[in-house]
Amino acid sequence: MSSTDDVVGGEFEVPLVFEDLGDKDILPVLIEGTKALNNDYWLTAGTLLGFYRDGGFIPDDSDIDIGVLGNIDRKAFPEDFKLARTINKGTRQCQTVYLHMPSKVLFDIQHYWPSEDDDDTMVWYTQEGRLERPDYLIVDRSEFELFGRTWKVPKDPEKYLELYYGDWRTPRKDFKTDKFIK
Repeated sequence: MSSTDDVVGGEFEVPLVFEDLGDKDILPVLIEGTKALNNDYWLTAGTLLGFYRDGGFIPDDSDIDIGVLGNIDRKAFPEDFKLARTINKGTRQCQTVYLHMPSKVLFDIQHYWPSEDDDDTMVWYTQEGRLERPDYLIVDRSEFELFGRTWKVPKDPEKYLELYYGDWRTPRKDFKTDKFIK
């Protein structure tokens, strides 16, 4: 199982980057989205990077990145979250992307699953391949304070960011992960 087999939705235009909005416009989307997940999530990818490294959202980012274990109830989101894309592998949800209509902010959910090959690894399947993480980083989580709230983050955010970005401390506008296993 190295790639997905069911993609619904597809490419869509992202009308805004975060610098065109502001934390006060983006933060309610994050709060509302994580409530729909019953607060069972962790910040991942660019959202974790921005919160941890920069103390907020990255200005040239265009989505909120959330990690979850397993499937979610895709119907649990408020109606102002429009389901924009789903990626599945059989009955396993791999990615769920919502467009928050009032703000035009994307809410991107990465679904992680236990590896079939290694009991200590969690896997996120994508169209590009799979991304593996040690299970201790995401099964057990830490908390991070920002914007007067407590956010769930991987157990060791620095290790997680290093696995995702390599040198995560140096901002790069052209970053695209090459960590996928084909």
